[in-house]
Amino acid sequence: MYATAEIAALDLVIASGLFTADTARRDDYTVIDVGADVVCVVEQAGDTVEADRIQGYGAQGMRTQQHEIAVVLLTRIGDGLGGDGAAIAASKTTAETLSDYLANYERLNGVAYVQRSQVARISRPEPVRRAQTAAGAATHIQQRITVRVITSRAWQPTELSH
Repeated sequence: MYATAEIAALDLVIASGLFTADTARRDDYTVIDVGADVVCVVEQAGDTVEADRIQGYGAQGMRTQQHEIAVVLLTRIGDGLGGDGAAIAASKTTAETLSDYLANYERLNGVAYVQRSQVARISRPEPVRRAQTAAGAATHIQQRITVRVITSRAWQPTELSH
């Protein structure tokens, strides 16, 4: 159920209009190489937890899971782009706009098995390097939006015959 939720999150990131299929990818940091000022990577943010009931969702006999999906924003830093301050401001604006958009889709746009989806947190902007530069300077500002997703479906046990 996790993969379906992650794909749905990526679809919503693209549907937001802030990114395209070229500038937002799943588990692929080479998206940085497309040269856009802001790119996005959707990846797993934490462990998947499984129980009969999680945060009031599910019931006995249900397979209920809680997943955390990271929507990683990478904003390019460049002298011609205004430097660190401008990149941090742009990252914060993009994070707020995208998290507001994602908050409108409490079931990831109606994806099967998704009971609840919510933006759980937005990290502070951090400088990161794509590759070692001559001065060792950061190349991007990274900010992570963590989306918590609860999925649930009936157990379908498989019995082995002897």
